[in-house]
Amino acid sequence: MSDRNRYLGIGTVLALLFTIAVGKLTDVQVLSPGRYRSTGVTQRTVRVALPAGRGAILDRNGEDLALSVPRSTVVADPVTVTDVAAEASRLADILNIDRATIEPLLRKRSRFVYIDRLIPDSAASAVKKLMTAGKLPGIDLIDEYQRVRPNGSEAGSVVGMTDIDGQGISGLEKQYQGLLKGIPGEVSYETSAMGPIPGGQRQLEAARPGDDLQLTIDLPLQYSVEKLVADQVTATGSESGIAIITRPSTGEILSMVNVATDPKTHKATPSTNNEALTTVFEPGSVNKVITVATALQDHKVDPSTVFEHPPTMTLGGATFGEAESLPSRLSVTDILTVSSNIGTIKIAQMLGPQRIDRALRDFGLGSPTGLGFPNESPGLLLPLANWSGSSIGSIPIGQGISVTALQMLDAYNVLANGGVAVAPKLVSATIDASGRRQPTPASRGHRVIPADVARELRGILANVVKTGTGQKAAVPGYQVAGKTGTARKPLAQHQPGNGYMGLDGRYHYVSTFVGMLPANDPQLSIIVVLNDPSGSYYASDTAAPLFGAIAAEAVRRLRIPPVAGQDATDGLPAVNPQLLGSLADAPTTETSTRRTGAR
Repeated sequence: MSDRNRYLGIGTVLALLFTIAVGKLTDVQVLSPGRYRSTGVTQRTVRVALPAGRGAILDRNGEDLALSVPRSTVVADPVTVTDVAAEASRLADILNIDRATIEPLLRKRSRFVYIDRLIPDSAASAVKKLMTAGKLPGIDLIDEYQRVRPNGSEAGSVVGMTDIDGQGISGLEKQYQGLLKGIPGEVSYETSAMGPIPGGQRQLEAARPGDDLQLTIDLPLQYSVEKLVADQVTATGSESGIAIITRPSTGEILSMVNVATDPKTHKATPSTNNEALTTVFEPGSVNKVITVATALQDHKVDPSTVFEHPPTMTLGGATFGEAESLPSRLSVTDILTVSSNIGTIKIAQMLGPQRIDRALRDFGLGSPTGLGFPNESPGLLLPLANWSGSSIGSIPIGQGISVTALQMLDAYNVLANGGVAVAPKLVSATIDASGRRQPTPASRGHRVIPADVARELRGILANVVKTGTGQKAAVPGYQVAGKTGTARKPLAQHQPGNGYMGLDGRYHYVSTFVGMLPANDPQLSIIVVLNDPSGSYYASDTAAPLFGAIAAEAVRRLRIPPVAGQDATDGLPAVNPQLLGSLADAPTTETSTRRTGAR
């Protein structure tokens, strides 16, 4: 090729490049300046999230049960780390983390990694000192929030837990996650290799903290009841224990306690599982109140109606008996006072399966309580189509059905409220960031039984404590109405043909007491449940005295006076004198192996 042609080729290429450059410049400066300016800003803009403070959870008096406090978190931009080994070593010394754990994080091909989250203030101060000295390039501290319990584990099974990101994972923390979590904010600014650009764009969107949640729980009462339950669980060798206290008229839950025995240390401590709502048990004799209430409501009986009382009954191949020898004639008042299985079954036979099933559901069994608590159990009721010939004997006395502790307490609250069921509640109000308090709606109520039937039953239950199986539940100066229940536990691993007898060759029990006081005008209702006591399993010996201790503490703490001059048993027939001796509250013994009894 000639020199002339070579120069012409080079000139053509230069001309073409010039044309392209001019075109690009025209596009940038004339045709699309906004698009490129925006891209430039985006590439040099840093966005930093501003965490939102999670709302606190408070007791009814404003005491903190859970709150979030600011803590520092160590993060890194691995791209700008200059000496991985040296920085990993310095951080390891401060954070008490193995250097071999930190180094891979600093070598990641990422612009953001967590090194250690929610570190103590002393460690944060040490990291900041090294950052200021220029010894930790690429390392930064950011603010996060840590959930803390100022009062330890009190009401922990109710409050629930959060994960390290502050998300509710159990209990009320999970149920009210949307209300508690708040809305994160963000700050954005222009930066360069030399740091933030003076006069550059900067925008701030403030974080919005979550609302506080105020509960109906009374923290001092909760603390006292947790100790009383733990002491009784230990004294009776029980696996676990439950106690709930409510104001029947409002449905407010003042205390909800769950205690479990550690199988290794054998120490009874507050449980993280809210078994009062999530775990079911066969109620045994405390369920008899529903059978009697229904017969009174339907005018099948009155408190003085007398039944012939044989020593045993056989229904559908199952034989039912009593815990002790009883007289051959018992009134309805006698039947509940001594917790007669056969007397209750005779009353149930007058009602029939359909009416018994409807009554159980009317009293709230078989359905969630309405609290909306995570993993709350609705209980278990046998469908009518699956009733056997013995079901009319077992179900009315509390066998073959399962309830939660709160469900059974709610059923007794119908009696305390003059026949009206009032929905339970755990949250009394929400409080926003400005301190504005918004009370939750009052619990709704609906009538289940007539007021006069509720009054008669309270009187009969007062006899249970005065002269019957619940005498150890008495509270000096107060008239208590309540009922014992001792039920055999159905077992997953059991003897062939007997679902209640364990592979260890023995029965296991749940002991319960449900009651209210003062009996004539109940201000408090309480249920206690002891799971598998290893000594005496009778509710009269285990659950009843625990109820009495809790009730005495509750009336003192809440300053509830006794109702002077009024006796809930007025107008009721006298209890058969033959029944006023020593009474046991033991499970029914059946001769059939098809089913084991409960009382």
